[in-house]
Amino acid sequence: RIQEIALGLGLLNFPDPEAKAEVSEFLRGKLPDLIKSHSEPYGQEGGLHDVNVEIVHALLTHLLQSPLEDVGVTREQLDAFLAALQKDLPKERVPVILSPLLYPSWP
Repeated sequence: RIQEIALGLGLLNFPDPEAKAEVSEFLRGKLPDLIKSHSEPYGQEGGLHDVNVEIVHALLTHLLQSPLEDVGVTREQLDAFLAALQKDLPKERVPVILSPLLYPSWP
């Protein structure tokens, strides 16, 4: 599932507006399931521990910079996802590239 989303996030940079619209629709269908599976206890498909940090960065950037209705998730779902990531990656262990996204007020 994460590989499909990573490909979709990369394709969002494609210059063709029609292709971008199709990719956005594809992601809108995939992201809620990924977020739900990672946010629920014991519902993770291996979590995001083994995922390349740059992919997690692209995912978080997309989720935090896009209107939630365009992403297909609610504020509560996004908050639960961020809380799960913060639990998996406490401030002491979070990669530098993810720190401003997961802990925006932390120096």
